[in-house]
Amino acid sequence: SPHLNLDLSKLGDNLLSQFLLSAWHLLPPLVCSTPRFSLWKRCRLRGAGQDLVTKYRGQPLRLNGLPTVSAEVAKTLATHSDGLYLNGIAALQDDAARALAACRGFLSLEGLTALESPALARTLAGQAVTLHLNRLTKLAPPISEALAQCRAPLYLDGLHVLDSPRLAKTLAARGDAIMLVHLKELKPDVAAGFAHTTCDLYLNGLDAVDGPTAAHFASHKGVLDLDGVGSLDEETAAALAKNQGAVDLGSVKDLSAEAASELGTHRGAMCLGGLSTLKPDVARGLKPHVGHLQLTGLKSLSPEAAEELVGCKGVIHLDGIDALNDAVAMILATHSGAPETGFVIGSDAMRELGDKAKAAIRNNSHVRQGNWFVRPASP
Repeated sequence: SPHLNLDLSKLGDNLLSQFLLSAWHLLPPLVCSTPRFSLWKRCRLRGAGQDLVTKYRGQPLRLNGLPTVSAEVAKTLATHSDGLYLNGIAALQDDAARALAACRGFLSLEGLTALESPALARTLAGQAVTLHLNRLTKLAPPISEALAQCRAPLYLDGLHVLDSPRLAKTLAARGDAIMLVHLKELKPDVAAGFAHTTCDLYLNGLDAVDGPTAAHFASHKGVLDLDGVGSLDEETAAALAKNQGAVDLGSVKDLSAEAASELGTHRGAMCLGGLSTLKPDVARGLKPHVGHLQLTGLKSLSPEAAEELVGCKGVIHLDGIDALNDAVAMILATHSGAPETGFVIGSDAMRELGDKAKAAIRNNSHVRQGNWFVRPASP
């Protein structure tokens, strides 16, 4: 597609030139090939920083092509109250940071890949509104402690290492989705920063969680995503079951009867989609679970395990089973209980059933095909 090429050297101060400068801000990079910094530099020379702030009131101001910013320009940009993207800035001077700390809208500085100055970190922590520093991967202890003082919602989604309990608590204070998917280790003292907090916590980069670490999640409220964890002992399962919110353990491949019994005490959605087989004693342990339980990794179910699941206290998703056999179908069809209990089977799972088994499934509203939230048609 054709590009709009602006010869900046020929732009004057007339109304048409001002219009072109203003319109450029709204054009995507594929349409306008003019280097963004060159245009910004032209605007700056003409004192147009305040003009940009004024013209784009009500929408974020995106200046991601700007590689550096002076304190003077930062002071002007900070008056924009609808969000400021400065993701091209790789280094920030203290005086410019002080000016940006007064930003009236959210501030995104995702070009910063390192913070080495505690003074600079303290200055950024003084930001009054949301601060995005998502390309920082590791923080020295003095930097972590400085950022932990942040008064505003702080985003550090790129962290590979988190060593500060205070910083963990500061992140959790946002109360929304805390994306720490790159962490490979979480020590108990750091996990304590997430205790007694309400947030959706995504830690699916962890491949293991021990009992002392999991103990701090017992008082957590919100989603707890531990999809990378491959195994659970009884102590860890008992702590995770106390989380007040959905728990994702979708990579657990094997579960003892004791751990299953602990998970069965959980109330809320739980994913155990990594289980490919279900022993009867494990099924018995999971049976009391209240809420939606994903067992979508099962490709088959023995009659003995099915017997243990009947009478469950929640909704068990078995829609990974490609085709039920008559024996298992007849067992599932005997389930009765509260309205929000039963089973979800695959939309094509009845294709090999005999007429009697099909009728038994269809006559039981506790067994639904494909989606629990779609009420079955009257038989």
